[in-house]
Amino acid sequence: MQDFAEQTKDERAYAEYAFFQLMPRVTEPNKQIQFLDGFMTSYPDTSNMGQINFQYFVAYKRANNPAKADEYGEKSIAAEPNNVATLNLVADDYAARQTNLDKASEYARKVLDLAPKMQKPEGMTDADFKANQNNQLGLAHITLGYVAFQKAGKTRKVAPAIQEFKTAVDLLGGNPELQGKALYFMGSAYEFEYPPNHKSAEDALGRVTGPWQGQAQGLLAKVKRADHH
Repeated sequence: MQDFAEQTKDERAYAEYAFFQLMPRVTEPNKQIQFLDGFMTSYPDTSNMGQINFQYFVAYKRANNPAKADEYGEKSIAAEPNNVATLNLVADDYAARQTNLDKASEYARKVLDLAPKMQKPEGMTDADFKANQNNQLGLAHITLGYVAFQKAGKTRKVAPAIQEFKTAVDLLGGNPELQGKALYFMGSAYEFEYPPNHKSAEDALGRVTGPWQGQAQGLLAKVKRADHH
């Protein structure tokens, strides 16, 4: 009986592991949600609750269901309150949607506290670990900058936001996608300043590569027009 119980436990652990390995291959968010529902029916007492809730968060976010995404983002943080990646992505999502800005700040600050204490996973090189740590810290600074930028809407005092974006840009040298996002927001903040700092805005926007480049070029054209008037 004991052998059988052990074997069942191993098989179940493997089944759960395999599920998480295969999940990213399902590209359609509503299908992902169906599979997650199926998993929860089979393994209601799973020890991977944080991971499951996080997958739900990602799937609902991709399915454009923000209310459900928020619910599962909060659930995954409740299950794993010190999971740096989860805290960061939920905070980033809140900031991008301009909702729950205080929570976004709280989670991002928690990342700044936790990320430096992260343990290097076995089999990861020092360089990869450092890059991952910098990415996590950089994303948290983007969120804090974005929240500060939102709050500067009325005052136009964007210096605190610019400082956060600058820190993020320095940390994200190895990640053109995230660095591009930080530079784009930094350029926007310089342009929003009163009076606008066209020169610094042009510098920041001109450095954007990766997926934010198109948006940055569009804004850069406007800044240049404003600068020459």
